Amino acid sequence: MGVFRLSSFVRERYGDGEKEVLPRGTRVLIDGSGWVHHLFEGARFDLGGDYLALQAAVERAVAQLRSAGLVINVYRDGSERQLKTRTAVHRRAQKREEWESLRQWALADGEDAARTPAVAPSAKFPTPTLATCQLYATLRRLGVRVVECAGEADAHLARAVAATGRGAARRPVVLADDSDFLMFRDCRYVSFAHWARLARGASVPVWTIDALMASRSSRLGFAHVDVEGACVASQKSVHASREPECMHRTR
Repeated sequence: MGVFRLSSFVRERYGDGEKEVLPRGTRVLIDGSGWVHHLFEGARFDLGGDYLALQAAVERAVAQLRSAGLVINVYRDGSERQLKTRTAVHRRAQKREEWESLRQWALADGEDAARTPAVAPSAKFPTPTLATCQLYATLRRLGVRVVECAGEADAHLARAVAATGRGAARRPVVLADDSDFLMFRDCRYVSFAHWARLARGASVPVWTIDALMASRSSRLGFAHVDVEGACVASQKSVHASREPECMHRTR
């Protein structure tokens, strides 16, 4: 879920950050869980989801990144996820609300307008049940490397970037939608919001915690986040320094 409102805070205070054109051969490490939601953005979930459309979206995305000369690795969350109690409770409540929204839509009486989600823009339906299965089935067919993690993939993604060393050529980036990646030490984070630019080989904002810390010297307002950021970065680096409990497979 990330640090609450951190992404919007960073955008408001510091804009898009430093931009880079990723050289051909750069590895793009994708958060699979977040990618599913990005690929389904704007789709209708009221009819259970369109799996053929998701398959086509994955195929297009992979083709675009490959045409830009980028190497794709997708990291998949495992079942041993250690969520904070507050986060787990929030997600359970969110799921209940999504299914209740879908139930209310299904019980709407007759008129087409009443059965259109646009009439109730606040309604959020559950992500299609087999969406993740469809994503990874398509990636296997396309020969994309998938890293299977025992637990949540975040720390493994950040560790893979940090392991390359700061002086390395073509340092990888994490492609995700999670402000936690702003806080990992030596992590290079690109948001899904910049997918289109990345796919066509244009410059994209690449965020690091070092860039954020350096920004405070020229603009006020980051100091009160700084303490939290340092704590989170320290905690994350401890987890990220452990040997990852995941297997690297080309599916």
